[in-house]
Amino acid sequence: MQIEALTPARAGDFFGFFEGAAFCDHPDWAACYCLEGYLDREENRALYRAGQQARRLRAAKMIEEGAMHGYLAYAGGRAVGWCNAGPRGDYRRLSIYEGLIKSEDEGQNIWSAVCFCIAPPFRSQGEATALLRHVCVEAKKRGAQWVEGYPNRGAKDCYEHYHGPKELYLKCGFSADRELEGITVMRRRMEG
Repeated sequence: MQIEALTPARAGDFFGFFEGAAFCDHPDWAACYCLEGYLDREENRALYRAGQQARRLRAAKMIEEGAMHGYLAYAGGRAVGWCNAGPRGDYRRLSIYEGLIKSEDEGQNIWSAVCFCIAPPFRSQGEATALLRHVCVEAKKRGAQWVEGYPNRGAKDCYEHYHGPKELYLKCGFSADRELEGITVMRRRMEG
């Protein structure tokens, strides 16, 4: 498996993944394009009402401008997994979680892993683990003091675990920092 950062040159792979393998077993999610973290609720709903093409165009613009962050996992030259991750401040949607930003976080470089998507034939084979470990390496290279994740409490299936299950974070050296409405904040310090 190979992991590569999302860049404008890889936009075709990103769209091919989301419009193909990513949701072949759940096609009504194909229009997500992993935009939710970047948008407030109203903007996200408006784009869903506008349709898949509007969401695709928004994602394409964000990729072109370098405003969407994440990593694609490849197998056999084809994208088979995705993790949306980057500086926490870039994810406007995280503001819905009261208490997420702590006063002691002020001035720190904190990264967030906000979403995972693995193509059905590749689930439970370590792709999400490899992606999260890669995110930690990249965050550390870019001076992050912490990486956070936000698993949904009470999630029952892989689609409710789109933030990644708590077990994934524990396996990658994260620990539970606090409970907020519907999520557990998992954190890992990036050691010097």
